[in-house]
Amino acid sequence: WSSAHMADGEETIDASLSRRALQLAQGVDFRLTQSKGVGRSDPKLELALLYYFQNFRRVYMFMWDQVSGSGSSGGSVGMVGMMASKLDSAPSAKQKVYQRMFEHLAMGDHTAVANLIVTKVGNNLKFWPEEQDLVGKTLELLLDMAGGYSSSKLLLTLDTVKFLARHHTEDHFPFLAV
Repeated sequence: WSSAHMADGEETIDASLSRRALQLAQGVDFRLTQSKGVGRSDPKLELALLYYFQNFRRVYMFMWDQVSGSGSSGGSVGMVGMMASKLDSAPSAKQKVYQRMFEHLAMGDHTAVANLIVTKVGNNLKFWPEEQDLVGKTLELLLDMAGGYSSSKLLLTLDTVKFLARHHTEDHFPFLAV
């Protein structure tokens, strides 16, 4: 899994597999939330989904910084100059792969996919408090997703993250009491 060594068309294979993994995560979470935690899947499946999301995040999720031109300076002249130079140049091969990947994924842009992953994170923290390995891997994924400036800004726009920040008590997330 490396976008740097991807041949033409391989992003469609990644998109197809990723769509299935994301749909599986949605289905598992739907069952989990509808049953109020009674309909939990096997913890190994949850760990496998986290592993997949971690690799997906590394390869695709926050490559959008390079595509969108997001940077850490707020509206400075340097940023305007960078954006103007980006407009003048054609998209790089990496940017094209990224754009084709999300087109083939057909589950929305990086924001929608990030929200789906963060929703999975929240549900894991809520419904799996006694599974220390699962909680640890879930928190590791959230930490990694929030590791950069632009990715942190993206996460702060998500309603799921706002909920997590407002309700970070053991009433909503029992793992905090363990």
